[in-house]
Amino acid sequence: MTVEDMPTSGGESQHEYGPRFFAVGEEPYCVWDWNLSQRNLEYLESLDPDYFDYVGRANAPHLEADDPKERRRAATAIRTAYHHGLESFFALLFAALQAPFCVVGWMQVYSPAELRELVRAVDPGLWGRDERRKQVRAYRDRLLPYVWVRPRSFLYWEGISKAIHRPAGDNEDVKKTQELFATLWGRFAKDLVNDAFVSEYNSIKHGLRTGFGGFSMVIGPEAVPGEPAPPEAMHSLGGSEHGSSFFMPRTFVEYPGAKDKRPRLGHGRNKQFHYRLRRQALNWDSKSLCDALTLITASIYNVRTFVLWVNGVDPTGLRFCVPDEEAFTGPLGRPSGIRSSDMDAVVLKSNVRLLEREELAAEVKQEINHLRERLDPSVQPD
Repeated sequence: MTVEDMPTSGGESQHEYGPRFFAVGEEPYCVWDWNLSQRNLEYLESLDPDYFDYVGRANAPHLEADDPKERRRAATAIRTAYHHGLESFFALLFAALQAPFCVVGWMQVYSPAELRELVRAVDPGLWGRDERRKQVRAYRDRLLPYVWVRPRSFLYWEGISKAIHRPAGDNEDVKKTQELFATLWGRFAKDLVNDAFVSEYNSIKHGLRTGFGGFSMVIGPEAVPGEPAPPEAMHSLGGSEHGSSFFMPRTFVEYPGAKDKRPRLGHGRNKQFHYRLRRQALNWDSKSLCDALTLITASIYNVRTFVLWVNGVDPTGLRFCVPDEEAFTGPLGRPSGIRSSDMDAVVLKSNVRLLEREELAAEVKQEINHLRERLDPSVQPD
């Protein structure tokens, strides 16, 4: 799909020194440097969207290996690339919406948490309920002066897809492309802001603290109370060979069945120092994740094409990447059976003694002294 005549970029002359002003979310920034327009183009042209498709294609054959460890490692590489690809795509997209003339600057200062808030602000379906919904809506209102698309276009992915693909023209094929990518980006967004998805990504990339391998679940009535049902009475809820299991920090609950939350560990004045660990397991469909990586590659290509167009690159060499329509209908890595499980033991708040920070620090120091006595007797306790 070709690109129409480009607009005037408003770029700077060669060897010019000066600032670029932009926001990341609602936070304003300014970067000063020589030839910022050229640096921006250099950065954009250095991007390699095909990397994500490559990871999928390179690892897909290993999903059929005889060695289960090799299959598991290939699936993990594909899943990690999916996480990485979603963050890379949405970061580039919002850099284009907030700082098309300084994408290179925007990308240096955003945080994953800020990016998730930006993604959530676009889609009312991700705003949550009650007080959380009010918070996201208020954030969106504060955000609107810092994005160049009109408020109506910034609500739902349809408006954003139209803005990004606008250089391709205004015919029926282009409109269909805009619709397909809008739906796709909405599906991607749900994964990006999902709490378990975020925890899985963090568990993989920070210390590889994730166990790999999927799970299956069966259910059946007990013939005798307290005794497992016989195998022939069990019914499968589905499962997958590939997946992950990891622990998520959570708050304590007042009563069994109450919903726990992510604790505020190390954040702000009200940060918390006590928490519990809840086991989370996710199943993947690794083959459809490979298809998703192809769509991530196409999405990154299209945002990059738009930004290059805005920055004055010759449009005759620019193209939008449009996969076949069937490619947009896949499950994006979600297996057909059970997808996740967070069943675990309950820790009630009434059974926990919450210490003040100073008391907690004293307990930690005492624990360290015990470890010194046991593991390094040559060191005398403080």
